[in-house]
Amino acid sequence: MTQSWADAAAGFDFEAMLRQSLAGDLAAMNACVECCDAHAAADPERVALRYESRDGHGGTMTFGALKEAAGRFANLLAARGIGPGDRVGGLLPRVPELLVTILGTWRAGAV
Repeated sequence: MTQSWADAAAGFDFEAMLRQSLAGDLAAMNACVECCDAHAAADPERVALRYESRDGHGGTMTFGALKEAAGRFANLLAARGIGPGDRVGGLLPRVPELLVTILGTWRAGAV
């Protein structure tokens, strides 16, 4: 028997899950480290991203390459005086560089 969303949600404590998720020192957490670096350290050649361009060509990016590219973008931001707490805006289509921009921004501590 399948359970409806309403029945499943009725028995789930969303507030407890939120409290558990927000436990600890959030200021010390870096989403880039959590999302990319741990995987790059464990297996840098593991595929992190598969993409296809509008012309039908595609490719992959490994966790190692993603970590390196995000680090380069974070260094670029730092060289321009952008750091923790600063806001960064980007306007990119759904291309691999979008993920690099997001992770690099987080690595720099910006939002």
